[in-house]
Parts: sequence; C-alpha cells; structure tokens
Amino acid sequence: MKPIPILIASLVAFPQQLKFSTYTSANGLSQNRGICMAQDKLGYLWMGTQDGLNRFNGKDFVAYYKGNVKRGSLPANFIEALYYDSLNNWLWIGTSSGLSIYNCRADSFYSATHYFPAADTLNGLLIRS
Repeated sequence: MKPIPILIASLVAFPQQLKFSTYTSANGLSQNRGICMAQDKLGYLWMGTQDGLNRFNGKDFVAYYKGNVKRGSLPANFIEALYYDSLNNWLWIGTSSGLSIYNCRADSFYSATHYFPAADTLNGLLIRS
C-alpha cells in the first residue's frame, strides 16, 4: 500500500502536460463527424464516419471507401461500428449495409461471409454496436 501515496505524490510534484490536437477533413479525415473508433495492436487509430473508414498513424490519414479499396470491399461508406479483435488481428466494421472484416495481416477487406458463411443473413442490414 505504500507505493500508492508515493505515486500520487510524484504525479502532484511533476504534473504532465497533455497535448490535444483537432483533426478535420483539411488534415485528410474523410469527414469531420466521427461516429466510432478503435485502435489496433500496431497503434493505428481507426475512425468510422458517414463517409468512409479512416486509419490514422499519428500523423497521416488513409481513407477507405466502398469503391477505392484495393483488396476486398466495404459494403457501404457509412461506418456505424468498429471492433478490434486482437485474437485474430481483425477489425470488424459495421456499416449501413452489412458487416465487413479488415484482416490486418492480409491488408484486405472481406465480407463477414468469407470467414463465417452463415453470416449471409447480415448482408444488407444496418450494423450498429
């Protein structure tokens, strides 16, 4: 129990400066209104908007849209929910038209039915958290 008072005292004696930054579409974000976020094991911050999925490395954004994905596809640009599955290294993406999975190892997007054939009942459905 003694380390706790020491830790608190050191935080009071040496307060840290927190820096916050604001990012907008002028910085590369696909839209200014973020709906959901998740962080993968490499530290990328994933943000879902009404107009695409965004990956942020701390400096730059990469925007993914239904039509511009090189490997696989997103069912829609309206991203409703994100969940990072650290066991499989997948980013689950709930959209306004169904469920998609981004396989981080393969750098590819897949329909949920690629891994789970019974998930075809989710196609075309609005997926929220």
